This record gives sequence, structure tokens and C-alpha cells, in this order.
Amino acid sequence: PFTPPDIGYLQAASESTLADFPGLSSMLIIDLETGEQISHDPNLALAGTSLIKIPLLVETFRALDKPPGIEQTKLLTQTTSVSSNFAANLLLRDVVGSGDIYVGTDILNQSMRDLGLYNTFIAVPYDLDPPSNRPQTYLTPANQRTDRTTHPDPFRQTTLGDIATLMSAIYTCAETNSGLLRDVYPEQITQAECQEILHLLTLNDLARLLENGLPEDVLFSQKVGWIDDTHGNIGIVYGPERDYLIGMALYAPGWLEWEDSAPLFEVISQLAYTHFNETDPYAADVLAQPP
Repeated sequence: PFTPPDIGYLQAASESTLADFPGLSSMLIIDLETGEQISHDPNLALAGTSLIKIPLLVETFRALDKPPGIEQTKLLTQTTSVSSNFAANLLLRDVVGSGDIYVGTDILNQSMRDLGLYNTFIAVPYDLDPPSNRPQTYLTPANQRTDRTTHPDPFRQTTLGDIATLMSAIYTCAETNSGLLRDVYPEQITQAECQEILHLLTLNDLARLLENGLPEDVLFSQKVGWIDDTHGNIGIVYGPERDYLIGMALYAPGWLEWEDSAPLFEVISQLAYTHFNETDPYAADVLAQPP
């Protein structure tokens, strides 16, 4: 059977790739067969961007007690394929919140805490003005750090660590009908629903970041999210030899150029794919050094 090299080599190669980036970076890669992982500042507070549409998908299926209807399927597809904020808000309001969007945000935030994801919240839905009679942000372990900050959007936040934990849980639920989601919500999330979430996440038809480092025919369940100063992407790669999770976010004060971020996403993605799926991913002189 295929066995990838020591994951320490991937850590070293990734760190060296990110070393010259002038802003802040966060990265996490998990071997979904062994659970081994490498990371670089995974608990950096990030603007939620569209990455928190992944928790929203989980909450939508948790609220549904039967397969989504035509209208709901349309909203789910728009939320994943073209990352529509409008469609996401409708799911939050009509499915999760039973008609009240702020009931929806409260349910989602409580659910994140039930799952142990304390850095992820939606205080104000996408593109809405903050209401005066409700909290407009929340304190989290990540946004209370004093060593480094991306000055994350106060209204919606997450970390790669949180989203990676959730994505891994969806994968485990889909593959083995077990794990965190089935433990916490045994009656509300089914294996078929987890499989459907991962299918919806293969429909991403927007920006290509990590996707650019993968062969054309490789399936990738992913979400991309970006604002002016932060670009993020996380997903599960279904490799011919090994499935793995990969997530990365880059931040530059004020404005992050795509020309600066996209090549780094591509290189890190390529490194991970090669590590988990090719028999000779590192040059002999690299392998001569302990990782």
C-alpha cells in the first residue's frame, strides 16, 4: 500500500513557501486517513468571508427534516457554486431561523459552540446594516490574541482551525456515519446529508486558488472566501492515493493583490497533492535531511 513520506517534509516545504509573504498567513493540512496534520497559525482570527457558508450548510441540513425542496436546492446551489450572499441569507432566515434571520444567526452561533468551535460566529448577516438592539460582534479566543491580528470583520469571523474541524467532521460523517457531527447531532444530521454537503462544495465555480495546484480531474469539495485584505480557501481533496484536507488564508493590511496570493495557494496545494499522491515527491537531497 502507498505510504506518503514523513509529514514533517510537507511542513518544512510549506513553511519555506510562506516565509517571504509580507503579511500574515494561516495554513492547515490533515491526512484524512491517519489524522496526522501540519499547521501554521491555524487559530488566527479571520474575517468570516464566505468560509462561514460551510457552517451555514451544516445548519441548513440540520434544520431540514426531509431532503431539500426545489427552492431550497436552488439556494443551496447558489450559496456554494457562485457563493451568493443573498441566497445564504435566505437559508439563514427561512430554513435555519424559520423566518427570522437573527434567530438563524443565534442558532448557528450556539451550534458552533456545541461543536467546540468557539472562534466562529455570524453577528450580522451578509450585506445587512448592524441592528442597534443586538450584539454586533462577539469576543472569541482568537480575536482576543494580542500577538498578531488581521483586524477581522467584527460582524462575521472564523479561524482555519475551526473550519477544518468542521470539514473533517463532515467528511467523517459522510464516509463512516460517525464522528463529531453524528455525536453532537445524532438525530439531526445524517450520513446522506453530509455526503450532499460535500457534493455541493464540489460546485465552486468562482475564484481558483488551491484548485490551481491540483490536476484537472481531481475532485475537490471546497469553499473560497475573500475580501479586500484577506483571501481564504479550504477543502477536501479526493486524491487517487489519499484524501486530505487543506486550508489556507493570507492577509495583507489594506489590500491583498491576487497576483501576490494566488501563486502561494497554488504552490502549497501542489506540494500537498504531490506529498499525498506521488511516489517520489521530494528530491533525494531533501530526503537525506530529517524533516
